[in-house]
This record gives sequence, structure tokens and C-alpha cells, in this order.
Amino acid sequence: DASLLPLEKISRYGIQIGISGCAKRCGRHQHCDIGLIGLRTNQFGTTDMGARIYIGAEYSMEGSVGRELFEMVPIDQIRSVIELIVDEFEHSGCKTFESFSREILNRHSIEFIALWLLAKLETGSAAALSEIEGTEDLDDESRYETEKERILDSFQTSILRKGGDDSLADMRRGLIRRLWIRGEIDPDMAP
Repeated sequence: DASLLPLEKISRYGIQIGISGCAKRCGRHQHCDIGLIGLRTNQFGTTDMGARIYIGAEYSMEGSVGRELFEMVPIDQIRSVIELIVDEFEHSGCKTFESFSREILNRHSIEFIALWLLAKLETGSAAALSEIEGTEDLDDESRYETEKERILDSFQTSILRKGGDDSLADMRRGLIRRLWIRGEIDPDMAP
């Protein structure tokens, strides 16, 4: 459904969107600026429609495919997530979304980007990803610690650590539960 997307901004910036209902990558959603796979899920408490979101492809020179940003976003939240991604692109000053992927998105772990966007959704913060130095040159342990420190410095620690969770993955899961889960869920299912 096109009404789920901020079509004016997508058109203005020439952002390539790949949409498919096939998890086998028939729609080439990993080979465009923002990719979506529409799926049904009960991950958020009730069976509903949602989408898996991919970002970060560097497709014109066969540089890299898009990375999975979120395994599932509820259908009523897709527009706000896409708008937030496009807002980050606008703020970056990059000329194309592919250059935004190369210069900003792909310089951070996908876990960091997902948590960054969720924290912005939760807090309404105007913090800009483009102002955060990339971590691509660090070893895995240093990268993780640096990204964790940057998240905690940029957003209210109490928002991120509700429930005492301390890892990036735990903070991401906690925000997903608060933002997107409605009703009862299986406690063994990790969003």
C-alpha cells in the first residue's frame, strides 16, 4: 500500500524502494536504497501485517547489498520508520541515498543504526546520525564499546536501559517491545 510510504520525499530525492511479498528476495529489496518485504507476523502480540526493512545497499558499483535493519516493523509504523530514515538522509547533506549508505550508514554496525532510529522514535530527539563518527576501522570489541558509548551519550540512558538491560541488542529489544508490541506475546520470542 503506497499510503504507507512518504512518497513525496522518496520522489523528491529519487530514493529507490524495493517492495516484495517474497522472502526469497524476488523483489531485490537488498539491491536498492530501502527494501521492504511485506509479511504477516504475530511477533507484536496479534497476527498482523508488517515489513522487514533493509538499508545500506551500494548497488551501482556492486559494492554491497542492503543490510537487514529490522526483522519486522508493524504495518502502522512503517511510514514513521521510513520517514526517520529519509530525515537522516536529508540531514546528512549527501547527494544520493547510495552515497548516504556509503558515507554514513555502512560506517556503523546495523545494530547501532537500528538502536539509533528506535531511540529517536522513542524520544523525538533531533540527534543526527551524520554527526556521529563512523566505527568501521575499529576491531569488533572496540566498535561495540564505542557505539554503545555514543548511543548512551546521545539519548537518555533511562530510556535505553529500562529493565536494566545493558547490551545494544537488549536495548534494541526493549525499545521494540515498548514501541511496537501490543497484547500478549510469547516471552520466548525475541523481537
